[in-house]
Amino acid sequence: MIALSHQTIRLWLARLFIITLVMFMLFPIGYLVRHSLTGQDDFAQTEPVDTFSGDGWRQLFGIPVIGKRSDSVYFRPGDTNTQSIGIEDGLNMAITPDGRLTIMPVEPWVLNYPPVTLRLVAEGLSNSSALKQRGAVLNVHIGSNVSTSETDVAARPDQPVYANLQMPVYDDNIDRIRVYYEYLWFTPAFTTETSRVMWNSIKLALCASAAVLIMSVLLAYALVRLKIAFKKQVTGLVLIAQMFPSFLLLTTYANVFYWLGESVDWLGRSSHISVFIIYLGSITLSVFLVLGFFRQVDADMEESAFIDGATPFQALWHILLPLSRPILAVTFMVSFVFFYSEFNISNRMLTFDNMTFAGFMMESSFYSNPPSLRAAMLLVSFVPVLILFLFIRKHLISGLAEGSTKG
Repeated sequence: MIALSHQTIRLWLARLFIITLVMFMLFPIGYLVRHSLTGQDDFAQTEPVDTFSGDGWRQLFGIPVIGKRSDSVYFRPGDTNTQSIGIEDGLNMAITPDGRLTIMPVEPWVLNYPPVTLRLVAEGLSNSSALKQRGAVLNVHIGSNVSTSETDVAARPDQPVYANLQMPVYDDNIDRIRVYYEYLWFTPAFTTETSRVMWNSIKLALCASAAVLIMSVLLAYALVRLKIAFKKQVTGLVLIAQMFPSFLLLTTYANVFYWLGESVDWLGRSSHISVFIIYLGSITLSVFLVLGFFRQVDADMEESAFIDGATPFQALWHILLPLSRPILAVTFMVSFVFFYSEFNISNRMLTFDNMTFAGFMMESSFYSNPPSLRAAMLLVSFVPVLILFLFIRKHLISGLAEGSTKG
């Protein structure tokens, strides 16, 4: 009876653990799915109304969308300070409590971006945040010439432009004024940026994983099968190196490759070659996985091959490697997932043209790469890992179990 009770408790604890694990896995995926659908707030609504438009997915697959960003500034009775609006990417505007709007000269390079419309409206709010009064909408056009009117004005790159925003009047029901504004811009069909980012990530992960796997196999074979001097010392150094994450030396790496890039362009700090070389320093875990497996393989077959005239490399290639497919699959999978999702090194070293997912997720310019596109891109980034997992799934469990034992 006691044994049955303990078994029941273990069973329910296992179920609880699985349910919790699934919830932790599904929550971020659900978050990304929701944000990839672009929950937008209707313009100048006190109570936000979510409209899911799927802009992130449309932009990812080359369908034009309307970009949108919004914010607010507030005034109260007696305020005299001027507040800034839109200090971002060369856009600088100021508004006074009476609605006097000053549009500073726009940076010339901003005019090369897609045309932007800044919509402003002043709302009178009560203590309960209920909307009591709303003024007329003022449209400020940036990068496009429009006929100036009371509701439309064009920003200029050579001189300030002045306009007036209709402000509500304070009374017993209005205790503050909210100036709500939003940027609207037309995003054309998306270019090859997302495909370039995905290709950069896959290329770096594949090359680094293959190189680490080859180096790990050769080093592990030498430590297990060959008679070399200081074998124990080398194994100890590999273990010590595993204790120091590579990103701790990131500043040193950046300075070294910056210096090398002054002499050799393709070896500069922002090149894939430099990141690839840094990734090779993550060989230690792979070495110990392969090392633990090689120690369990009986050496009799290799010795028989040596008697028949085989070289150590031939014995490794024709005998040991075919037996080691499970651990090789696990080593490659672990390395690929690590390099594919690595953030610190790639974000610090790579520039916009060579960036991977790390830089793409951090780069959030005013006219491109909105949160909805980043969420959709993250969901798509699961696909290469899923495909790789489907190809080597039958080797994962046996390889992890066998490689974890060092014999």
